[in-house]
Amino acid sequence: VLSAEEVEKLRDLTLFIAKEEEQAGVSYRYGGVSNSLQRIYNLISKHPVYVELLERPLVKEVLEHYFARDNLHHKYVLSSFQSNIIYPGGKAQQLHVDGWSFSGVPLPKWSTRLNVNYLLTDWTENNGATMLKPGSHKLFRCPAPGEISDSELTKVIAPKGSLALWTGHTWHKSGTN
Repeated sequence: VLSAEEVEKLRDLTLFIAKEEEQAGVSYRYGGVSNSLQRIYNLISKHPVYVELLERPLVKEVLEHYFARDNLHHKYVLSSFQSNIIYPGGKAQQLHVDGWSFSGVPLPKWSTRLNVNYLLTDWTENNGATMLKPGSHKLFRCPAPGEISDSELTKVIAPKGSLALWTGHTWHKSGTN
């Protein structure tokens, strides 16, 4: 969904912001001792190009379809827009669902989130590509720590410029880079 030129410009801008936040001492780093994962929060406040990504016709069409329902309020709202950078040596995340951090608490039976991911790098077998548990969105609960092994997950392999989508109820995590 993104041209090679768009990917390059977005990737350069995102890495520039990451570097600026790091140098200013305000970056969010995680990943244990190595701190080899960096998250850039609130991208829509960092540059107008990120707002344009959310307003693309394909994204709006997908959101309108996914959240289609009679409602007196907005069908959907933006809960976060961020970039996750997994540097070499970055460890895999813990398996999780988005928006719910309480294991043992049932998830609602209706759609609450849709993850929309613009890929600014190739997602490969070895660079931290997201891993999903197919069908887990129908379980309506959070995964328990250690409940399943990585061999039960499907790695999302896709070229940069792609759009990857999954419901927030889907069990997922980043892989190891």
